[in-house]
Amino acid sequence: MRKTSVIVFVVLLGIFLVQFASAEILFSSMKDKYSLGDTLTATVTVSPTVTNEDYLQFYLNCGENSSSDFYKQFLIIPMGEKKDISVDLLLTPRVVGSSIGECSVNAVYGVDSVTSGKFRITNGLTVSLNLDKKSFAPSEEFVLSGNVKRETLDLSDGFVEVTDGKYVNVKGVVEKGVFSLNVQFPEDTPAGAYNLVANSYEKDSRGFITNTGNASTGLIIVQVPRRVGIVLSNQEIMPGDIIEFKGDIYDQTDLNMAGEITYTIKDKNDYVREQNITDVNSTKKFQTSKTEAPGIWTILISHENLTTSKILNILENSELEMSLVNDTLVLANVGNVPYNKSVSFKIGNNTVDRFVFLDLGQSKKVYLSAPDGNYDVFVDDGKSSVSGKGISLTGDAIDVSEIKKGLLFQSENFIYVWGFILTILVLVAIIIYIRVRRNPFRVRRDFGSGGGGVMKQSDEEFKSSGMISRPKQFHEDIRAVTGEMVDTAVPTYVNDGAKQEVGLVALAVKNYDSLLRRKSGAINEIKRISDSVLGNSKIVNYSTDNYVIYLAAPTLTKTLKNAVSAVKVATRLERELNEYNKMHQDKIDFGISVHSGDIIAKKDGRKLKFTAMGNTVVLAKKIAHMANNGVYLSEKVHKMTMPEVRSKEADTGSYTGLRVYEVENVVDRDKNTKFLNDFKERNFSR
Repeated sequence: MRKTSVIVFVVLLGIFLVQFASAEILFSSMKDKYSLGDTLTATVTVSPTVTNEDYLQFYLNCGENSSSDFYKQFLIIPMGEKKDISVDLLLTPRVVGSSIGECSVNAVYGVDSVTSGKFRITNGLTVSLNLDKKSFAPSEEFVLSGNVKRETLDLSDGFVEVTDGKYVNVKGVVEKGVFSLNVQFPEDTPAGAYNLVANSYEKDSRGFITNTGNASTGLIIVQVPRRVGIVLSNQEIMPGDIIEFKGDIYDQTDLNMAGEITYTIKDKNDYVREQNITDVNSTKKFQTSKTEAPGIWTILISHENLTTSKILNILENSELEMSLVNDTLVLANVGNVPYNKSVSFKIGNNTVDRFVFLDLGQSKKVYLSAPDGNYDVFVDDGKSSVSGKGISLTGDAIDVSEIKKGLLFQSENFIYVWGFILTILVLVAIIIYIRVRRNPFRVRRDFGSGGGGVMKQSDEEFKSSGMISRPKQFHEDIRAVTGEMVDTAVPTYVNDGAKQEVGLVALAVKNYDSLLRRKSGAINEIKRISDSVLGNSKIVNYSTDNYVIYLAAPTLTKTLKNAVSAVKVATRLERELNEYNKMHQDKIDFGISVHSGDIIAKKDGRKLKFTAMGNTVVLAKKIAHMANNGVYLSEKVHKMTMPEVRSKEADTGSYTGLRVYEVENVVDRDKNTKFLNDFKERNFSR
């Protein structure tokens, strides 16, 4: 009985073990690491111990609680046979999800199951960068190359994006693990250290990013000089003062940078007064002489291929030095222009005013006289003065006279005397002309028979002589004799002329030196335009440095209102020069100004000799230099010409305290008056 029970137990145990160990499942070897986008191949061999019919299922297990089935197939395997099953799984984000890390595959057939060895699923890329150098100028293009591999060491095919987070963002393609990009920082990138980050990534067929990786490299953007500048302490310099300036170099962001500059100081004649190399932090000083001629100077600064310039104005300085020794007064012109001012001589309680004329560097001795006695003397011109107490003087009356021969002083009445004499001469010439016309004479040619002489000419002979048919030419001859026809102005020292206010036009040819060096035809064109504009007008001109100066003087125009005429000349010059520039490649860079000021002038044959008073010419030149191919008016002329001339205030830039006006339109009143007269003639003359 006991033996029977044992047999039954063994049979039942065998049946039970057969039921739960019906098949053997073996995994083939797998890789240790997979990247997203790889295909995972799982191969199993199923060997059932008995004929089995059931499902074969595969599960991907990552982590403790992450498992997903990816294959299921019903299999019938007879006892004693083996069956190899191979399953491919494309590792995509949709399939894997967040299952990144250590994983395994579990195969289940019926009640039997087996688990593969451990492997890793990764989504990382390894990026390495190559850069030839580490320092670059802004806007300098350079190549950033690199290599990209999956963590499985397979070469990547994907994309790369390079950025510094602000100035650079460049995208490219990774092919077979290699990329190369052209990178360029903007021109205005500040100097400093920057970090370039290369982000590489791959995408699946649906456009989802799979594997990613990045790498970074540092570089330096250096300072690059973009412009140079000049800091000038004062743009208007009195002769004898110091010109003080400093040069600066500015980088790509307009910040100061260190370096050396070359500076050049040129006077009004373009002569180099000083040239040297200095550091940007050094302030340079140049001492001008007290007798420095007035005019526009230029300071040039250069560094490498950068250059700039700034102009300054040496002002006119009319200055008289006085010294009194007993009854002798020594007057010396220590200024930089001819001295022509009124000087007050106070001797005791009496004051005598005299105009003093001294050329550059000239000095004179003056004798003071008065009835015998001791006097307090005070001499003053508003700027300089000298005094003495109890000076012994002798003479018949209080007077001031020059010791040396020659005219030093001119009273106001002297001008009128000469004007009266000239008027008499003109009247005499007119009377002679009238008498000749009424009683014409001719020269006898029969000297042999009756000797020489003058005989009265008949009316027929007078008419046949051609004198009646040439009255215009006769009047031109008369004007030539009396000095009315003047065709040029000559700036010089004048001590016996008339003081008068003139309309003054200054034409600045800013690129004159360049045109001259190139032997440009524009030089002759400037003269042609100037002659054309003047025509038969009574306005005269002269050239000085890079300027042409035009004078509308009452002596010539016979009117005191010359400002509008000067503006008309200026606008015609502007129109003609701009027309030339439109038609020619070799442009004339010009500026035109109109100013009004005093001169002392006299006619000398066909010349108007004059001495400018104060800063009349210098100011006109300065304003002309400011104008850019247009016409600027001084504030004085602006007020004098309203409303005939319409103008608007212009920007003077760095010239503080100076107001100038740009011409917009000139009303032609002569044309309007002619129209009205013609209209009245047509409609109201009947």
